[in-house]
Amino acid sequence: MLADINQHKYLNYFQSKGYLYGITLDSIHRIISDGLIPILDVEIPVLKLLRCKEFSPCVIFVSFLEFYSTSGDVVLGSDIQQLAAESADMLKRYRHLFDHIVIYSSTEKTVDQIMNFIALKQKSPDWIPVGWLY
Repeated sequence: MLADINQHKYLNYFQSKGYLYGITLDSIHRIISDGLIPILDVEIPVLKLLRCKEFSPCVIFVSFLEFYSTSGDVVLGSDIQQLAAESADMLKRYRHLFDHIVIYSSTEKTVDQIMNFIALKQKSPDWIPVGWLY
């Protein structure tokens, strides 16, 4: 795996408990060639690599700006405050990289919003950067 990492065959990789894990570019190409849509959770530097003609990604950012309790009150525990602050910072700095933004409310609602957006994108024409054509 280290040789493949050095040869830039991995889009992303990380180490956990002494083991290396990663996503190979070949695996993404196989998924696409099978007519499927790969769903990736990546960091911003990796996202910048994906935004090219080769992958033509649809980037959906799930934001944690607020989190509501079952009673409807805004809950801002320290973990939620940190997520909200990180989300606000990412939106401010990288909004131009996102095709769609979903505000997390619950897992079910968030997944529904993402699936609805993907269905809409598949039915509608869209623009691409002119540089991807030539």
